[in-house]
Amino acid sequence: MCGSRCPRTVLADKTRSVGLGRFDLRAGFVRAYQRMRGSELTPLRFALSVAVGLFVGCLPLYGVHFFLCAALTMPLRLNLLVAYAAAHISIPPSLPVLWFIALQLGSLVLTGAWLPLETTDMTPARVAALGGTLLLGSVLLGALLATFGGGLTYLAARFAGSRGGAPSDAVLLEAAILRTARRYRGAPPSARHYVRWKLLLDPLAEQLLSALRRIGPAAPALVLDAGCGRGQYSLLLHELGVSKETFGFDHDAAKIAVATQAASAGPERSAIPARFVARDLRQGPYERADLVLLFDVLHYLARAEQRGVLVQATAALSSGGHILLRETDRGAGLGAWLAGWFERLGRKLGVNRGEALELTSTQTLTDLLEGLGLSVLSRERGSLDNVLLIARKP
Repeated sequence: MCGSRCPRTVLADKTRSVGLGRFDLRAGFVRAYQRMRGSELTPLRFALSVAVGLFVGCLPLYGVHFFLCAALTMPLRLNLLVAYAAAHISIPPSLPVLWFIALQLGSLVLTGAWLPLETTDMTPARVAALGGTLLLGSVLLGALLATFGGGLTYLAARFAGSRGGAPSDAVLLEAAILRTARRYRGAPPSARHYVRWKLLLDPLAEQLLSALRRIGPAAPALVLDAGCGRGQYSLLLHELGVSKETFGFDHDAAKIAVATQAASAGPERSAIPARFVARDLRQGPYERADLVLLFDVLHYLARAEQRGVLVQATAALSSGGHILLRETDRGAGLGAWLAGWFERLGRKLGVNRGEALELTSTQTLTDLLEGLGLSVLSRERGSLDNVLLIARKP
């Protein structure tokens, strides 16, 4: 019988260690590939990915196009592989033509006149001598090609999707997001653009749809949007056919005015049964609801006040109702640190007007919810260590 240091035992331990290393390496490659693919390739995401690639491909920064595509697509959850493929517009056969057009555009902006050049003059030495003109023209050309190529890609993808059978959840969600965004056409530009890109780029919209599929409400719900901001997520629920009636409140009266206008009737849209009022999150009691939304608001309150809000939300929740709560998981890693930094920046710029910043760990929030008698059904992590909690009242 071998002892604890039997050669066969040591060899087996090493084999298991190597196998584990291979598994971790493979899992790392899978995660990296998923990050490069981004979210599901809907027509809009496909078009934006192509647009990014065309823009980057026009830039005279050869050798770093892949890294530029990655820097632009991955934070926006676009498809890096599609973007990098589109960036190959600058392959050698087309390169002299791109240089020629870029130089002409740059010269026209800088001097008001065309350059006396032929495409045969596009030697590396001649181009290098006109580096500033080329760079400016490349940016302009990239923007033009990105707009034109992205637009054509979107139309082609929409046409192909209309002939491909039933749309996927991602396509349905994207359509609902665009309908929601159109409700904000009359809002100030800063609010209008914020809502559109918040819904499109923040993974919360996808997580919200996934949560709704999980809890499966049998009928449209009474929705309470606590700390609703501009109301985009509760209005999105209406566009998804989930909400019967919505009551939302936020302490920022300017945001409430934007939400109220978006919910009202207007050109090409009907009024939504939603009411938004200016009210402090800590003020209760809350209105009765089947579904309570608490998205990115608790961290503006002190720890004791956070518990008070959850007590109010639980008391307002009907039996069998759900709370959907998203917060940054304090101390989770670099993502949580970045989220905190962005929140502080937002407060300084006036985008958010919270009195404080008190991030809480996901485990602490889970304990608070369970201590109030709720069952936490899932915890789904998104970007920047944000976690969506789904809690159910018995």
